[in-house]
Amino acid sequence: MNYYKVSINQGVLDINYEDMIEGIAISETEAVVMLRDNAEQRETWTLITEEQFNSYKPQAPIQEPAQTLEERVTQLQSDNLILMDALATAFEEILVLEEKINMLGGTS
Repeated sequence: MNYYKVSINQGVLDINYEDMIEGIAISETEAVVMLRDNAEQRETWTLITEEQFNSYKPQAPIQEPAQTLEERVTQLQSDNLILMDALATAFEEILVLEEKINMLGGTS
């Protein structure tokens, strides 16, 4: 396989499409292509390396390693404790407010 930088004219690559294995548009006027070995090279094409061709491919997003079941359970337990503490704090504040209302002569 050979790799070339070719022009794009009115949305059409300057190649014989039967020879193309893979192509990547790099601008509105240029693309890099992987062509079959027997493709007839045109004077307007620029020969590039496989590494140069691959550098135009979008990079796959880096995926975070998946948590093990034990790590996930530990995280959920920690989250649960945080939520329970917040709930207890809210309940204590409600009791304090209820006590203040009773002191002001309100009823509960």
